[in-house]
Amino acid sequence: MGLKLKPPSTRSVKTTPAGPKSCHGFLYAIGEHIERDFQPFRMRDLGALADLQSVLFDRGYRPGANFLNYPYVGIPPAKFEDLVQVNVSELGRGSMLVWPTRPPMHDRINPAMREYKKEILRSYTTLEVQLFPVFSEHFHECSRVAIRLGPRTADLSTATADRSVMDLYQHGGAGYKTILNARTRASRSFESVQRRPSPAFLIYREEAWPDGPSLLASFGVGGRETAVWNYLLAKRYRELIGKYAFVMAELTPPEVEERQPFSTAYYDKFEVAILGTAPIGTDFSGDRLADDWLVAPTMREMG
Repeated sequence: MGLKLKPPSTRSVKTTPAGPKSCHGFLYAIGEHIERDFQPFRMRDLGALADLQSVLFDRGYRPGANFLNYPYVGIPPAKFEDLVQVNVSELGRGSMLVWPTRPPMHDRINPAMREYKKEILRSYTTLEVQLFPVFSEHFHECSRVAIRLGPRTADLSTATADRSVMDLYQHGGAGYKTILNARTRASRSFESVQRRPSPAFLIYREEAWPDGPSLLASFGVGGRETAVWNYLLAKRYRELIGKYAFVMAELTPPEVEERQPFSTAYYDKFEVAILGTAPIGTDFSGDRLADDWLVAPTMREMG
C-alpha cells in the first residue's frame, strides 16, 4: 500500500511575499560514503551552478543562500513527518532554486548503482521530497545507470521517442550503451561507436509549488556531462534558460578527448544537438509517479 503524502501545496512549506529576485543553489555532497565528514565546501557541480548563475545575474537576479544536501544517515524515513526538516522561509515567488545535478531519484533502487559506486546519496529533506515530483513528470527512472522518460516527454519528438529508454556506460563518460524506443521496441547499441553521445536536460517551472519559487534544473547524467552542458548553455544557448518547461539535448565529445583538460575551453569542442523542447505551460502532470517512492524506496525495493 502506497504512502499517503500530502499534496505539494500543503507540505509544511513556508513562503515569503515576492521580493527582490534571488537565486539559490540546490547542491549535493561529493562522495559515496556516509562515514565521511561532509562539509559545505564539498559539494557537487559548483562550476555548473556558477555557469547558470552567470546568466541569471545578467537577468537581474541576486545571489541567495544555497541549500546543502548531506547524505541521510541510517534507514531512510518511512513517512513525511520523519524527513529532515529544512527551513525554506526565504523562498517565495521572487526567488529561484537552481539545481545543477542529476536528481538521484532511483540511485538506491537500481542494484547496478552499488556495483559501480556512482551513487549520489539522497538527503531525505522536506525540500528534496518537495521537488522530486517535478522530475518524476519527466523521468520514470533516473540514475547514473539508466534514464527512462515519461510517455509525454518521450513523445516530444522522434529523437526523444527513440531515446525513451537509455542505458549508459559507467566508465569513460556517461555515453549511451543502448537506446530504445519504448513504443516500437526499436533499439540501437553504441558498443562499437567511438564518440558516444550522452543526454542532457534542462527543466524549468515558474512555480516549484503554488506561490513558491521557480525551479531551474540543468544537468547531464555524469559529472563531466553536467559541466559541459551548463558551460555551453551559458555560452551558446542561454536563450533556452527559463524559456522552456523541458529541453533534451545530446552531447557528443570531440574525436580527441582530454580526460584532464587544463581549461574549460575544451568544452567548446563538444557538439550539441537539441532533441526536443516543450514550451512553458506544457502539462506533464499526468505522468507524475505516485508519491510512495519518494520517502523510502530502499526499504521497499531493496529490503
